[in-house]
Parts: sequence; C-alpha cells; structure tokens
Amino acid sequence: MSTPRLSAAWVIWGARREHSGGDKAYAFYAFLLVTVIAIVPIVRALWVFASSPNGLAVLASADASAAVSMIIAALWGGALMAGRKRGPALLPPFLLHALTASSIRRALTLRRPVLRSATIIVAACAAGAVLVGMALLSESHAQLWRVMVFVVAAVATGIVTATLWLVGQVFPRAALPSALTALVLAAISPSVPEVLAFTPWGWVGATYPLAGLGVLSLTGTTVLATASIFMIPALLDRLTGIQLSKQATQWERATAFSFSFDFRAATAVYEAEPHSGATSAASDRAGTDGRRSSSAMWLDRLERPADYWEPSLRPSLREP
Repeated sequence: MSTPRLSAAWVIWGARREHSGGDKAYAFYAFLLVTVIAIVPIVRALWVFASSPNGLAVLASADASAAVSMIIAALWGGALMAGRKRGPALLPPFLLHALTASSIRRALTLRRPVLRSATIIVAACAAGAVLVGMALLSESHAQLWRVMVFVVAAVATGIVTATLWLVGQVFPRAALPSALTALVLAAISPSVPEVLAFTPWGWVGATYPLAGLGVLSLTGTTVLATASIFMIPALLDRLTGIQLSKQATQWERATAFSFSFDFRAATAVYEAEPHSGATSAASDRAGTDGRRSSSAMWLDRLERPADYWEPSLRPSLREP
C-alpha cells in the first residue's frame, strides 16, 4: 500500500505548479543553450586533447593504469567527504518532511533522488571511459574488447561512487577517517605496486585497455558494484530525520544564494558550526557535577559529629 501513496505524493508535488506550453518550450530552449554553449565545447576540448599526440602519449604511457587507480581513489574519497555535507538522498525540505514523517520506508521515499544522482555519476564515469577508449582506438593503441571491459568497469565504478556518497551521508563521522585512509593507501601504492592488486581502485586501474588483467579485475569490480546496490536500501533506512532536514535546509539556502551570485554566503552555509553534542555533553557534565556536589555535601553532613545536629536528632545518631 505504500507504493500507491508514494506515487500519489509525487503526483501532487509535481502538480503544485502548472507549466504551460511556453514554459516547457523555454526550459527546452535553455537546456539546448547550455548544451551548445557549455557542454559541447568542453567535450570537444577534451577530445581534441585526448586525440592529440601529447594526449595520446599520456594515455598510452606505462603509468596510465596506476594514474587511473589514483584518480579512482581520489574520487571515492571525495564522494565520502561530499556526503558529510550534501548526500544523494535529498529532497526539498517540505517534501522531505512530508515523506519521511509518514510510515513509508526511507528506502522507498528516497529512492528517486538516489537513482537520479547515481545515474548522473554513472553516465559521467562511462563517458570518460568512452572518451579515453575512443582516443586509444583511433591510433590502434588498444583492442576493442579491452575498451569495452574498461567501459563496463567505469559503470561499476560509478555505482560504487554513488554508494560511497550515500555512505558519507549516513555515517558523517566515519567518512573523514575512511577517506583519509583510502587516500594514504593510494599515495603509497606507486612505491609499492603490489598493494594495488588488493585494493578496489587497483582493480579499476587494472581494467585499463593497456593493462594486462582486465577480465579478472572486472570481476572484482562488478562484485563490488553488485554488493553496493544491495547495500543502498539498508543505508537509506538508517538515515535520520535530523540528518536529512539539516542537509536539505542547507542545500536549499546554498542554492538560493548561488542563483543570486552570492557565493560567499553560499559557502558560509556549510561552515563549521558549534557541535550541539558538545554543548549537551557539557550540560550533562555540569548536571552530573551538581549532583555529585549535592551527594558529597549530604555525605559530609552525615559524617559530622553528633554535636552538630539538633538535640532531637542526637539520640538517633548514637551508637547502640
């Protein structure tokens, strides 16, 4: 019964503002404009560099596979860190409150934004792999099946990246040490190449078209991506309302400031704030100290001599 209720909620939210034909045409025009002005030139510039002699020298170098491993480690560490501030499981504050306050599982209510974010990440990773593979194929530096293996590994990498982004959102305190550990291991990998064979980012690097063990490494990467997919519902159910509402409010404010080109205010939204837990802990300690002081005073009064007490109480304090 939760699925029809959730679908109805999305329909109501989508119909909160009626869009005329002119609005839709303008949105399509704006999308085409951004694509032609920004996206197409960037893609063309990347292709020109990748297919140039200098670019091919970089892509066909002996260290290209290790460089891919380093990039993947940095990507996964960055995903963990980004989740601490803004995770993939996010909705507008009002809709988020309406859905998370219901009896519907968060694995269902937050599935749509997670799928949308994961699709963007997977598409970007696959596009990068296709660009590199086509550049290598253009000069016959690699075989087609190796390029296909690399693209599949890039898709799996995108899935793992989206999952780690969600992990950073669910476990913000553990995200920082985990990301630093991954970056440290990746940093020492060039000096100890044997380490790469036992690291997930090393598996991705081994699927590079010019590497030697693409299929075996692809198996490990695919298993990791499959496990990540099965982890997502459990991770979503662990998200608390406080975590979600805080990130949703911060993201809405930062977006509003960014649209008005007030980038200083947008970054100030995510500046470090006083930790409420520290205040609560201090209050708890103060209360505990107060209770201990009262107990100490009470014990001190009991240990005083009988002359201290009222005459009516002295007989009760005498020893038999």
